[in-house]
Amino acid sequence: MRLGFGADDKVRIERAVLKRNEGSAGLLVTTSKTDERAFKTTIRNGHDFPIKVAIEDQLPVSENEEIVVEMLPSSTQPTATNIRDKRGVLQWSFDAKPGEVRDINFAWRIRWPKDKSMVIVPAG
Repeated sequence: MRLGFGADDKVRIERAVLKRNEGSAGLLVTTSKTDERAFKTTIRNGHDFPIKVAIEDQLPVSENEEIVVEMLPSSTQPTATNIRDKRGVLQWSFDAKPGEVRDINFAWRIRWPKDKSMVIVPAG
């Protein structure tokens, strides 16, 4: 059972966009288009006791084999994937010590043929 008791003023979560870059790829000739994004989520435990934290985010999922999605190495590895059997939903969970500040980095790149167009559609 999950119960919510409202926002906790002593727990702060901030998300920042570090990079949003759309471009082309190819050594000599442009062969594909790319969309690369990077985010940083910062969690602050302002309590004087440890708390359990679970942060969820979503990696884009391709329905077309010509569209390649990859999580970049700069990402903090998630503790679980495909949460609640939903493709691409990732989770980072940990116990935050009193006063702890922790960053989660999450970056991905999508590549697709230059002669095609691509639209990212939010899940829902």
